[in-house]
Amino acid sequence: MYKIVVLYPKLEENFLETYIKEHVPLVKKIPNVKKIVINKAIGSPAGEPQFFVLAELHFETEKDMREALNSNEMREAARHAMKISKGKMQAIFFEEIKVE
Repeated sequence: MYKIVVLYPKLEENFLETYIKEHVPLVKKIPNVKKIVINKAIGSPAGEPQFFVLAELHFETEKDMREALNSNEMREAARHAMKISKGKMQAIFFEEIKVE
């Protein structure tokens, strides 16, 4: 399993509402996405968390993820993410490691 993880800092009060209403529909159009998970920070042992929202886009293979990254749908979603986060979002690509 491969993932694109996108981290968003705390922004305006209505950021999460805007994210779910406007951004998630764009993400759902990205090809090869098997699962979307949106996580909202509720705290941190160090005090205020650095990031408020963590989004995960799951893919079966690295090839599927790379195809998605090169798609027009991804470009549109990325432009929108930059707009609503004022360029403060961070994306990281992961390969899941199974531990038994």
